[in-house]
Amino acid sequence: MILEDLHLWGQASDTEQHQAIKDFIQSNALDKHFEFISVETFSCAALQHRIGVFKHLATGMPFHLLPGCTHFQAGLDEQQYEYVSNHYSMDLPEFFPTNELDENGENVRQSVTVPPMLISRFAITESVWIAHKGMRLHRQFGDDHPIDAVKRHAVQSWAMRLDLSLPSNIEWEYACRAGSNTLFYWGNEPNPDYALQERHKDAMDGYRTFTEAEQGPANAFGLLGMIGNQAEWVLDDVPDYPAPLQAYPLILGMEDDGLDGILRGGWHDYGWSFNRATSRIQCGAADSGCSGRLVFRLADHKARQ
Repeated sequence: MILEDLHLWGQASDTEQHQAIKDFIQSNALDKHFEFISVETFSCAALQHRIGVFKHLATGMPFHLLPGCTHFQAGLDEQQYEYVSNHYSMDLPEFFPTNELDENGENVRQSVTVPPMLISRFAITESVWIAHKGMRLHRQFGDDHPIDAVKRHAVQSWAMRLDLSLPSNIEWEYACRAGSNTLFYWGNEPNPDYALQERHKDAMDGYRTFTEAEQGPANAFGLLGMIGNQAEWVLDDVPDYPAPLQAYPLILGMEDDGLDGILRGGWHDYGWSFNRATSRIQCGAADSGCSGRLVFRLADHKARQ
């Protein structure tokens, strides 16, 4: 199925892509949860993808159907890791080697299969959160602003009532990179045209959040605000043991089990050090900047049927 591999998807004709989406909707009974809108073309730097755009019926939020990938390599390669170690900050590991060496004598990176998924174009907004009875927000900046200072478990519990979820660590990174293998989804150098980190630094009179309309250009999957906007929770716990990469999240434990969560995408109040596609920040609180976006994960959907 061409939707299971980004490379095959890119080689398919418009007719083949539309038929694949139609088959995908029917085989997964997606019409109960989503309305198919169109197939749109999104470009970023040298990358371009045609992506199915849907409306989530319960929330009205736009979701994008991302083709999967059979050999996704998360994190950095050895040269990137050395460069980032010397020029940026790093919290959790960003290099995931195997014991196998390639023809250049470098460690082969772990790879993982990422199934197709539907992911929200932007973070959860205050209006959607409030309309669907999310917990009281300690800070509010306006209906179209992303939720802020929320706990990971609170977001996941809220999302599950809508048959949705936070993305896993791997799902988030795959969605952010959108087929790129660079430090940022637009290239290897910081660019304030794409991220809010520098573009709004001088204009901020006190802390606030930024709407979808205020974001820089989307990535090649058409997703907004994935670097330098709000720090986004993913579902995984930070494991207290070495763990192999996996597309589905490591088990989300109880809120009081002492395991921290992972924030992705940096934050507009950080410098460029943490505002990168592979940056992973360990966090156990619900500080300012903590937000999230949503996925409709087919494995979860099938388990509920």
